[in-house]
Amino acid sequence: VNKADHVSHIDVKELPSQIWRNTTSPILLAFKYIDHPFSIEIEVTKHEELPVLVAAIDAARYTTLQTDEGKQLTKAVYQVRNNVKQFIHLSLPPKATLWSVFVAGKPVKPAKDKNGTILVPLEKSQMSGENLAQFPVEVVYLDAVSGMGKFGTLALKLPRTDIPVSSLHWAVYMPLEYNYVSFGGDVKEVKTGGFFEENLVSVAARKSVGTASTTCHHRVA
Repeated sequence: VNKADHVSHIDVKELPSQIWRNTTSPILLAFKYIDHPFSIEIEVTKHEELPVLVAAIDAARYTTLQTDEGKQLTKAVYQVRNNVKQFIHLSLPPKATLWSVFVAGKPVKPAKDKNGTILVPLEKSQMSGENLAQFPVEVVYLDAVSGMGKFGTLALKLPRTDIPVSSLHWAVYMPLEYNYVSFGGDVKEVKTGGFFEENLVSVAARKSVGTASTTCHHRVA
């Protein structure tokens, strides 16, 4: 308060109860009228608003089928909790072709911005107790890379998202005619324990924000 003429500052608890009942916001200041004319000057400072998380991907599961001709078919399933976000932005690999998109089990028509980013429309999560409920976003796309040949290095990349990912699991199915060694990238190879098929040579899992990629060297078995 810079100036207060002909009024006195009082505790907000002294205000009549009917004033409290008619407001939905906290009362910060209160004054008592003494005489006329009166004036009050209050300095107000607007603080910078910080961005808050409006959507999250609790889990992302990817399944990639690699062929020796250089085709990579990938299915991505994101478990999303969304408050107010309109789209999830996906940056696919440069040569990828989008095949299908489903949101909460229903087909949707994505859009594309001027940078080539895929915009997938999102639903708003329903409340489940005190938390937002998850719903799946499923994306299937086909990517084209170089053929495998007798030996060489194979690179695989996943889409980049604009929503943080809490955990990531990536299953990669490879041709049986090759041996695979020296896995690298920003994901961690984990053992299948014999539970999966023989051509599932790599299962990658990690905590992630954005995207992931891996490489492996291969040679004819």
